[in-house]
Amino acid sequence: MASRQPRFLLDGGTLDYFRAGSLAAQPASQTWTYVWGSDAWGEASNRDPYMVPLVGAVILVGGHHIRTSTANLQAGDNWGPPQFIVEEWIEP
Repeated sequence: MASRQPRFLLDGGTLDYFRAGSLAAQPASQTWTYVWGSDAWGEASNRDPYMVPLVGAVILVGGHHIRTSTANLQAGDNWGPPQFIVEEWIEP
Protein backbone atom coordinates (compact mmCIF):
# COMPACT_ATOMS: atom_id res chain seq x y z
CA MET A 1 0.00 0.00 0.00
CA ALA A 2 1.26 3.46 -0.89
CA SER A 3 1.78 6.16 1.71
CA ARG A 4 -0.34 9.34 1.57
CA GLN A 5 1.06 12.85 1.19
CA PRO A 6 -1.48 15.65 1.72
CA ARG A 7 -1.01 19.21 0.41
CA PHE A 8 -2.58 22.59 1.21
CA LEU A 9 -3.19 24.68 -1.92
CA LEU A 10 -4.24 28.24 -2.76
CA ASP A 11 -5.40 29.18 -6.25
CA GLY A 12 -6.72 32.21 -8.04
CA GLY A 13 -9.41 30.28 -9.92
CA THR A 14 -7.13 28.60 -12.44
CA LEU A 15 -3.52 28.13 -11.31
CA ASP A 16 -2.07 27.23 -7.91
CA TYR A 17 0.09 30.03 -6.53
CA PHE A 18 0.87 28.43 -3.16
CA ARG A 19 1.47 24.83 -2.05
CA ALA A 20 2.47 23.52 1.37
CA GLY A 21 2.90 19.78 1.51
CA SER A 22 3.73 17.40 4.27
CA LEU A 23 7.37 16.31 4.26
CA ALA A 24 6.63 12.93 5.80
CA ALA A 25 4.52 10.30 4.10
CA GLN A 26 1.60 8.98 6.14
CA PRO A 27 1.49 5.17 6.23
CA ALA A 28 -1.82 3.78 5.00
CA SER A 29 -2.36 1.95 8.30
CA GLN A 30 -2.26 5.10 10.48
CA THR A 31 -4.61 8.00 11.22
CA TRP A 32 -3.08 11.48 11.43
CA THR A 33 -4.56 14.93 11.96
CA TYR A 34 -2.96 17.70 9.90
CA VAL A 35 -2.76 21.38 10.87
CA TRP A 36 -1.50 24.01 8.43
CA GLY A 37 -1.05 27.45 9.93
CA SER A 38 1.14 30.51 10.35
CA ASP A 39 1.59 29.61 14.01
CA ALA A 40 2.44 25.93 13.42
CA TRP A 41 5.78 25.15 15.03
CA GLY A 42 7.37 22.87 12.47
CA GLU A 43 7.01 19.39 11.13
CA ALA A 44 7.69 16.28 13.11
CA SER A 45 6.57 12.85 12.06
CA ASN A 46 4.57 10.55 14.32
CA ARG A 47 2.82 13.42 16.10
CA ASP A 48 -0.86 14.13 16.33
CA PRO A 49 -1.64 16.70 15.19
CA TYR A 50 0.92 16.81 12.40
CA MET A 51 1.89 20.51 12.13
CA VAL A 52 2.87 22.08 8.79
CA PRO A 53 3.95 25.74 9.01
CA LEU A 54 2.83 28.41 6.56
CA VAL A 55 4.90 31.52 5.92
CA GLY A 56 2.93 34.39 7.46
CA ALA A 57 -0.80 34.95 7.30
CA VAL A 58 -2.73 33.72 4.28
CA ILE A 59 -4.73 36.55 2.69
CA LEU A 60 -7.15 35.72 -0.11
CA VAL A 61 -9.11 38.06 -2.34
CA GLY A 62 -12.52 37.31 -3.86
CA GLY A 63 -12.56 34.37 -6.28
CA HIS A 64 -9.54 32.63 -4.77
CA HIS A 65 -9.78 29.13 -3.29
CA ILE A 66 -8.36 27.09 -0.44
CA ARG A 67 -8.00 23.44 -1.41
CA THR A 68 -6.40 20.22 -0.28
CA SER A 69 -4.99 17.44 -2.40
CA THR A 70 -3.56 14.08 -1.37
CA ALA A 71 -1.08 12.03 -3.39
CA ASN A 72 -1.79 8.28 -3.44
CA LEU A 73 -5.31 8.63 -2.00
CA GLN A 74 -7.10 5.26 -2.30
CA ALA A 75 -10.80 4.48 -2.74
CA GLY A 76 -11.12 2.95 0.76
CA ASP A 77 -9.48 5.86 2.61
CA ASN A 78 -11.54 7.69 5.24
CA TRP A 79 -10.49 11.32 4.70
CA GLY A 80 -12.50 13.88 6.64
CA PRO A 81 -13.45 17.26 5.20
CA PRO A 82 -11.07 20.16 5.93
CA GLN A 83 -12.03 22.68 8.60
CA PHE A 84 -10.91 26.31 8.32
CA ILE A 85 -10.63 29.16 10.77
CA VAL A 86 -10.98 32.40 8.82
CA GLU A 87 -11.29 36.10 9.55
CA GLU A 88 -13.21 38.23 7.06
CA TRP A 89 -13.28 41.97 6.67
CA ILE A 90 -14.93 44.47 4.35
CA GLU A 91 -12.68 47.05 2.77
CA PRO A 92 -14.03 50.59 2.54
